[in-house]
Amino acid sequence: MNSKKYRAAAKGQECTANIAGICNYNSDTVVLCHFPSEGHGISIKSSDISAGDCCSICHDAIDGRIKCEEYTQNSHFYLRRSQLRTILRRIEQGVIIVK
Repeated sequence: MNSKKYRAAAKGQECTANIAGICNYNSDTVVLCHFPSEGHGISIKSSDISAGDCCSICHDAIDGRIKCEEYTQNSHFYLRRSQLRTILRRIEQGVIIVK
């Protein structure tokens, strides 16, 4: 699932990853950050559902552009938390409709 509306809804939101010790809590830098999933690979991003609203620093840690021991040791926690928070946010925003 890829949706411009889903990705655009990240703009101006709070970071949902909030990786301890590195999150910049700057909503101006938040974008939809795609997480590893079975459908991704070289030049192929995961579905927008396998993603979270992340600030630039948390995004860098998740994508491996910066080293972060906290993230490395607890990546499953941060990815799952961010994904869940983002999905719940999209429901509140009306981007995802649950009947």
